[in-house]
Amino acid sequence: MKKVQTDVIVVGAGPSGLMAANQLSHYQIDYVCIEKEKNRSVFSKAMGIHARTLEMLDLLGITDSFIERGYPGHGAKLYMGEQKASLLALHQIESRFPYMLAIPQTETEEILENHLNNKGGAINRGEELIDVINNNESVVVTVVKDGEIIEYQGQYLLACDGAHSKVRERLGVEFIGDKEGKTFFLGDVETSTVDHSMITGFINERGAIVFFPYLNGTFRVVGLDLSIQGKRKKHDKLLLQELKQSIDYVANTSIEIDDAKWLTYFGTAHKQVKNYQYGRVFFVGDAAHIHNPLGGQGMNLGLQDATNICWKLSTVIKEHAETALLETYDQERRPIAKDILQQTSRLLRFISTKATVGKFRNYLTKGLLTSSRIQYHIANNLSHIKYHYDSTPINKRLADSRLKMNSLQAGDRIPDILFLYKEVPDRRLYHLLQEQSFLCFVYMEEQTGDVIRYANLLEEQISSKFGDLVQTFLVVKGGVPNMEGNQLPVIYDVYREFEQKLTLRNGHTMFIRPDAHVGFHTIEQDNEAILARMHKFLNKAPH
Repeated sequence: MKKVQTDVIVVGAGPSGLMAANQLSHYQIDYVCIEKEKNRSVFSKAMGIHARTLEMLDLLGITDSFIERGYPGHGAKLYMGEQKASLLALHQIESRFPYMLAIPQTETEEILENHLNNKGGAINRGEELIDVINNNESVVVTVVKDGEIIEYQGQYLLACDGAHSKVRERLGVEFIGDKEGKTFFLGDVETSTVDHSMITGFINERGAIVFFPYLNGTFRVVGLDLSIQGKRKKHDKLLLQELKQSIDYVANTSIEIDDAKWLTYFGTAHKQVKNYQYGRVFFVGDAAHIHNPLGGQGMNLGLQDATNICWKLSTVIKEHAETALLETYDQERRPIAKDILQQTSRLLRFISTKATVGKFRNYLTKGLLTSSRIQYHIANNLSHIKYHYDSTPINKRLADSRLKMNSLQAGDRIPDILFLYKEVPDRRLYHLLQEQSFLCFVYMEEQTGDVIRYANLLEEQISSKFGDLVQTFLVVKGGVPNMEGNQLPVIYDVYREFEQKLTLRNGHTMFIRPDAHVGFHTIEQDNEAILARMHKFLNKAPH
């Protein structure tokens, strides 16, 4: 029997597993990624990438590849039981990516795997998991490939093997939740009847249908026909004529379907594991949570899960942090998925409302969509921009109560911002995070000797204790020609975005995580106190 030693075993090479493999490769962590299928799936499945996920891909430097092949859906036309559409604008999303990028899952997987291969990584295809042993010292995975048994031993395992996770099954981890009892349909279709410039949806007492435009001029259509519930099951074959009938019935108008590929029915459920960590095993993506497709959020959750756990694994494996840091994966990611499970379940019940109550729903929703505040809330909720990690125990302890209200605190999302650095006038914060895991900024509004001395001494102490894990910068508001005594790289806040978007003020220090969230933000200029905060963040005792 062949035996292989590694740091991290990734099981599954769907979007979540491929994202995890790319992240581990980025952090130069030894891994193996096993996948039972010998080839990528040809079915498009998920198709929407939201703004926060695009930001995570941007941290890997691969967003451009997705944008080149995707269609930026900048808004939606929603027919709420009437002939006149209500418009939902997505330009209010507070991100460099104020849209939903429509791109087939097949292309998402292709881009991720190509990027991995270009960086020297690979997927071990055709390897089927047959056993998992999870103990205090390691994780052992046994697979079979073409009749040969291979045993992998790693420090940790990422279960990215989907809703029917073999890892979850072998370990006896319960998948808690229920089936929703609804049969949806979907297809990739060609039609000249639907406006290709926007996402188009029909929601009424007959059901719901949404058309998502692809870059090549075709559409993904996803729908719920309330008239066929109980008559069609998820395993039934969906015929083109049945698709046309359901579309015309729900839309209450004739929509010509010129051609169609991959037609299918599918059922839905809402389920979640009780804890995303099980010893040395971590559940990621659909192996950790599933829900109905309303809002197109499932794949996005998985890609963000992978981003969250991988930088933590890297930091622990390199011995910069204690293993307690890994517990924050469940604390940060599970509540977000739980919230989305509840949202999508409520939305399904909302759509399933019939008769008079359904008409009132349509009238109410149409009225709400005229409010710019409601539109802003929906856009930033759908895009995952609204989600922060500030309510976890460690981030509550790292918060600085002396900061003004609305200041960014530990766990808050960091938006991408522009600044002047090394004579480049439009450098971006996410550019720096592509190159360096952790960042530390000390902000100076005007030339202040005390701040310069504090920042330089802090950098010396950080380098002494953490090596090259953290890069420290002095950020100045501008108009500081004399930097006597400064040895730090200097960023000029010429666009005032450190001040306005990161809420930094004179003498403030901000520590930023690899996933573009605040590690901590404080007003204190006490070097020992700052180092203590870093040790607390890493769950590591000072030495």
